[in-house]
Amino acid sequence: MKRNPIFIIIGIFIFIGIIIATIYLDGGALMFFHIPSMIFVVVVGGSLGLASYRGGGFIKYITACKKHFMSAGILGTVIGVIQMLQGLSSPDSIGAEVAVGLLAVFYGIILYCIADAISA
Repeated sequence: MKRNPIFIIIGIFIFIGIIIATIYLDGGALMFFHIPSMIFVVVVGGSLGLASYRGGGFIKYITACKKHFMSAGILGTVIGVIQMLQGLSSPDSIGAEVAVGLLAVFYGIILYCIADAISA
């Protein structure tokens, strides 16, 4: 049975909408946006997906990327934690720096879920 692309789009919008609504309910929406982490996860996951892509169109490419988004998020977090520990001069900044480091995993999970919905 062929999937209806409208349901895929609606499902992804609901998924993203619930995440955004939950973030805004706490009032700290800006703390969830870290452009370098976003770029890292998208570029690393996308390039590894390209390396394992065997052809077949956009959906096949997203399927190839899907398995790499989580790894890219974890790698980004490890890099962030290493950088945080290298510059550990003020214990007061540890919480904010760890939060930024965890954003890479957050982005990896979101991209994985979206890619899974598209490629299912």
